[in-house]
Amino acid sequence: MRVCGCKNGGTCVQLTDGSGKCACPVPYGGLNCELACPPQFEVTFRTSCYSFNIALKGNFYQAKAHCESMGARLVAVDDEEEHTFIRQYIMADEARNATSWFTAATDEASEGTWVLSGWGDIPAPFTAWGPGEPNSKGGNQDCVQYYKTTKLFDDVQCSYSINFICETEAT
Repeated sequence: MRVCGCKNGGTCVQLTDGSGKCACPVPYGGLNCELACPPQFEVTFRTSCYSFNIALKGNFYQAKAHCESMGARLVAVDDEEEHTFIRQYIMADEARNATSWFTAATDEASEGTWVLSGWGDIPAPFTAWGPGEPNSKGGNQDCVQYYKTTKLFDDVQCSYSINFICETEAT
């Protein structure tokens, strides 16, 4: 039996391989529940804090500006593990599950070249396109959303007013 070293009210959960992992209370996260998130961020994953703005909607540019006003950026999905975490978090609540969510990915500068706006316009490291996506219907679907029915990526017009996910580093 492994002792986890959980702090800040975290509890050690024993895994089947004999190792342990900390289950951390909000707003703490990280290996030993030492990382904390600003109050408006409700969940952590790895070393990031996320705010799922269920009460706010905006177009891509408004969403990006709102995240920046919080000291954050639109979410940059790095890999399959983070994608799975976000999908599960969205689907765990009926209100969150019934909406679409902007991410930082856009191909506005060059059609078909997906970059992370607000993250130095680096290439998007991960995409989880839904069936038939991206399709750039009408030629002006330049922003990426988690689509409300599949919770997979869908290209959409940046002018749509939908919910969005902000991400910042835990401290």
